[in-house]
Amino acid sequence: IVSRLFAQLPIGRTLAHRYNLFSAVCMSLAMLTLFQACQLKLSKRLPVASLASVLAIAFTLTVWSQAVITEVYALNSLLVSGVILLIANVDQNGASSKQVFLLGLIGGLSATTHLTSILLLPATGLILISRLYPKGLPTVMKAGIWYLASFVLGLTPFLLLFSRAGSSSPVVWGDTSTI
Repeated sequence: IVSRLFAQLPIGRTLAHRYNLFSAVCMSLAMLTLFQACQLKLSKRLPVASLASVLAIAFTLTVWSQAVITEVYALNSLLVSGVILLIANVDQNGASSKQVFLLGLIGGLSATTHLTSILLLPATGLILISRLYPKGLPTVMKAGIWYLASFVLGLTPFLLLFSRAGSSSPVVWGDTSTI
């Protein structure tokens, strides 16, 4: 959805070039977000260590190869690094209702780009509970409801599957009569 908006920009030679450029921008922003998360956890004392760790990730063969092609991994990396930054912020500064909502929303959106993002749920839950438990069980329950509601809101791009499937006759895997 977002890459289609990016494809409308008057840059690049071809449509494929613009989509690949979108992946490169997403991966670059993902690395910047990871740098910010490292800086937050290291209390900005060791910027060289944060930079070295992010550059070590950025220039691995897998990350580099996925950053220059049209695929879901660059956008997923950006969303997952956003979740990591929010988790680091909550761990460092405590959880506000805005942060809980953003954490759920970005977590849900990341699950729509790649389902392995769901593996962040236990870490997110543990950090939220550990930071909110001293405030009492009602606060934990309220934050849990906010998080769940915003996570489900983040899953709304999946609704496009139903609208797209209803507008045409989708090919059923293995059914060769429609080919």
